[in-house]
Order: sequence, then structure tokens, then C-alpha cells
Amino acid sequence: MVWGIAGVILIAVCCCCSAIRLGIAVMKATAKFIAQNLRIFILPFISYVFVTIWICLWFVGAAYMYTVGYAAPRKDLEFSTEIMWDKYTKPIIVYYILGAFWLTAFIIGVTQFIIAAAAVIWYFD
Repeated sequence: MVWGIAGVILIAVCCCCSAIRLGIAVMKATAKFIAQNLRIFILPFISYVFVTIWICLWFVGAAYMYTVGYAAPRKDLEFSTEIMWDKYTKPIIVYYILGAFWLTAFIIGVTQFIIAAAAVIWYFD
């Protein structure tokens, strides 16, 4: 049984030989690009800083947005209040959360684009 599985895997590897050669060539070109452009390793850390700043600012905005509404007395605690939202507050908060995910993904996408563009410029130079 094991020899049969090994034979099927060997046949699959032999059928994919050209794809494996192409993958090896891509990895060689990638290694040359990284060896000649070591500064490309700084870019993910820079985007990490931008995302961290963005998330911190987002939390500040979320705290302000959470308190939008009017203060009403709580029924269970006599000297405490709670914030009552109107019907538009919850959809705005959902929109704000989705915006946070979108902008974070945008920053990551810009980072990936810069790396890809640098690799293309290097390759065709």
C-alpha cells in the first residue's frame, strides 16, 4: 500500500517537473533580489508602525463614538448612569469597525504593492 502511494507521488512529481523548475527559477530570482535590496526588510516594520498608530487612533475614536448619546439613570444602580444610543449609533459603529478593517488591509496592500513594484523594477533593470 505504501509503495503504491509512493509510486503515485513519484508520477505526480514527474508530471509537475516543469512547474517545479519554474518555482526553483522564481526562488533563485527572489534570492538575488533580496540579496541586492536588503532595505526591503525595513518596509514591513514601517507598515507595522503605521498600522499600530492607526489602531491607537481608531480606539480613541471608538471611545468617543461609544459615548455618543444621552446619559440616563440605571435602574439597578442608583448613583450610576448609562449611555443610551439612538437608532443610528449602532450602524455607525458597525461602519466604523468595517472601516478599521478596510484601512488596515489597505496599508498591508500598499506594502505588498511597494515590494512587488520594487521587485519588478529590479528584475527588468
